[in-house]
This record gives sequence, C-alpha cells and structure tokens, in this order.
Amino acid sequence: MDINEVVEWFTELLLKNHKQELIEGKLDKLIVSIFDDATTQVEISKKFMFSEDFYQFLFYYFTDECKMVFPLSPLVEIINEVYIGKRNLSFDGKFEFDANIPIKLSEQNFEGIKTLRRAFQNWTSLTEVNFPNGLASIGYSAFNGCVNLKHITIPNTVFYISAYAFCLCKSLTSITIPGSVKNLCNSIFWGCSKLTNIELQDGIVTLDDQVFANCSALESIVFPDSLISIGKEVFSGCNKLETVDLGKGLKTIGSSAFESCSSLTNLKGGNNLVNINDYAFNSCSNIKNIILPDSLKYIGNGAFYNCENLENVSLPGNTLELGDMTFYLCKKLKSIIYRGSISDYNNNVIVGYRWIYNSGVTKINCTDGEISIPTKVRLGN
Repeated sequence: MDINEVVEWFTELLLKNHKQELIEGKLDKLIVSIFDDATTQVEISKKFMFSEDFYQFLFYYFTDECKMVFPLSPLVEIINEVYIGKRNLSFDGKFEFDANIPIKLSEQNFEGIKTLRRAFQNWTSLTEVNFPNGLASIGYSAFNGCVNLKHITIPNTVFYISAYAFCLCKSLTSITIPGSVKNLCNSIFWGCSKLTNIELQDGIVTLDDQVFANCSALESIVFPDSLISIGKEVFSGCNKLETVDLGKGLKTIGSSAFESCSSLTNLKGGNNLVNINDYAFNSCSNIKNIILPDSLKYIGNGAFYNCENLENVSLPGNTLELGDMTFYLCKKLKSIIYRGSISDYNNNVIVGYRWIYNSGVTKINCTDGEISIPTKVRLGN
C-alpha cells in the first residue's frame, strides 16, 4: 500500500461515515480503529487531520516502509507531540523503523504518558531518551534492540521496569536505576555490551534472572544495602567484571549468578548472606580468596566449580550445608578454614557428593586442630 492508496482509503472513510459533519463543519475529532479490534483506536484532532503531518502519520502506519505489529505503536504520536490528546496514556505496540538521522526524545515528547510497552523496539536511529517526572512504568521490550541508544535518564517516579526493556542496547554506557524501582525484571539490560557504569540506588530489593547478563564491558558493581536477593545468571558472561560489593543486605545469590565472570578477583560485603545457590561462581577463574560470612547456611552444587586459581576459603563455624561438587576442579585450593571446632564441624556441617572432588584440598583447619582429607575423598574413589 503506497501513500496515495492510504489517502484514498482515509478519504473514503471520512465520506462514508462523517460526510454530513464535514459539510456542516462539526467534525472536531475523529476516532479511527486501526485494526478490526475496536479497542485499538486513535483519536485525531481536526487541526491534525488537515495538516501535512497527518499524511506523514498515515505514511508511517500503513505503508510498506514500516512493519506494524498489533497493537498500535505510540511512535508517531510521540514524535508529533501526542496529537491524539493529552491524557494518561498507556501505549502497547511495536515499531520497526530506520531513520537516516539520529533521534533524541526529550521530556516534552512524553507529555501525558504514564506507561510505555514495546514502544521503540528495534528502532536503531534512537540515540537518547530523557523521561520526564511522572512516567510510572517502562514495559516489556520497550527499547529492546535500540543498538545506537547511548543515554537514558530514568526519573524516580518510575516504579516498574519490565523484562527486556533495554535488552541489546549495545551503545549504552551508563545507567542509573532509582530506588523507586523495587524489582528489576529479567533480562532488562541483557547484552548491553558497552555498559560500564551501573548505579543501583538504595531502595532496590531484588534483581531477577539475567538482568545484566552478557554486559561484557562491566568492570565493577556496588549493591545498595536494600538489595536482598539476586536471581539466576544476573551477571553471567560479564567477563570483565573485577569487583563486586555485595552490600550489607544481600541474603541470596541465585544459581549461576556470576558464572564465567573470569576477571572477578574482589568480592566485598555480603556479611548477611544466607544462601549461595548452584554454580553461582562457576568458572570464576581469577578468584583467589573467599571469606564467607557467619550468617551463611547453604552453598549449592558446584557453587565454586572450576575456580582454578582459588587458593583460600574460610567457612563460618556454624551449621552449614555444602552441595555436590562445591569446589570441583579447584586444584590450587590446598586447605579450607572452618571457623569452629572439630566437634562443631563433625556435628554441624553436611557435605555433598564429591564436594572437593579433583581439588587440591588435603585438610580442614579448625580452631582446635585440623581434619585430614583422605585421598579417596578428594579423588572420589
């Protein structure tokens, strides 16, 4: 469908349904159903209807130059300063469009908008977004695949950011998440390969699965004290991540949370940690020293699997469960400190199958002596 066909279609629509209103000059606005679904509608003002911008609007939505996927995308309304009316709008759409010039969206472009869902997915010309105070939520895949987006400002009125919102924004270098966002949903910043600076403000409580997975330029992260839980593979594949400050409030590290963070050397904080789940630090090949807090109760299967340069581990001297193959292939790990007595260790520590299999551990150092590890235990015989 080319632009002339679109104009003919719209003219026919006007004459068929609104001819008398046009003749009498009483047509102040028009409600158009873009699809057969009557809930997907656009309200067009008289001023906009008879402007050149209106034909550009039609061109964007109905020609082969754009790919339209149900339901309606907000892109053109925003670019044209929301001609459809100043309301608390919620947009749910997808727009794929490559412009020849970079586009920056400022606060006035979002006037009246409370929620964005898939609004700019794969829009490669977008370089900068500054959201206004008043925006409440950023929905599913809103900016997914905006590979040239370099700058985002998120106000503290935003309380919810949905899954994949900024996934694969490969030019994004810095982001600040306000504490008003209590939970970061899964894969929000997955694959943001130039992201080097992340500020998580106090107030954030949980990070869901893969939030920052494959952010391959990230070198350090500081958790706010409000953060209590991180999910699966949150930083998996962040192979330049060197320093992590776990903060004071963190209780749970999810499965494979730091898997393959091969540059990780420095873990700070985490004094209230309770659970380290399966393969949390799998293949973190540059970790050398681990001091685990007294609050810790559980270390999952393979939690430090293949940490090939790990040399020293200090375990809390209380009740503790260690899963299968916890220190598997940690060949430089020669001894483990248990900060309790031999009796405490024998009575309170539960170890899994081959928990130090193929490691270099020969003894457990307790406060009142040491426990030798038989070769058959180390080698799984």
